Amino acid sequence: MEYLLPKNRAQQIYVVAQMENDYLLHALKNLNLSYDTAAIIKYVNDHPGTRQKEIAEYINKQPASVTNMIKRLEKRLLLIRRVDPDNSREKQVFLLKDGLDMVTKIKQAEQDLDDLIDPYVQADGSVKIREFYQTLKQKLG
Repeated sequence: MEYLLPKNRAQQIYVVAQMENDYLLHALKNLNLSYDTAAIIKYVNDHPGTRQKEIAEYINKQPASVTNMIKRLEKRLLLIRRVDPDNSREKQVFLLKDGLDMVTKIKQAEQDLDDLIDPYVQADGSVKIREFYQTLKQKLG
């Protein structure tokens, strides 16, 4: 995809944010994850034993869609669902060892993006957007 940096600052921020999303999406695809499945894994890591309903609310998806995503993650042995001991109609979700390893990989992908922007962050918190844009453009090929 060809990224062109507009002259308008608000549009520049939008383009660079889109590039950051593409960079992260590429890293997640290499892990065979989508944004949503990565968000599920991170949420379950932060909230072990959470229920599918809570996950659906967190990622703003229909419960049936979340169930399908969780089933795919279960098949990959990243997480497991167990019947809630307090409510047999509810299932709790826990990460398995490979899921915990995946959390590390997801966080590393996010850290890699942070590391890309760090050299362009000024002392006052502003960002040299044109220079960061050039770096992202090179990384995205």
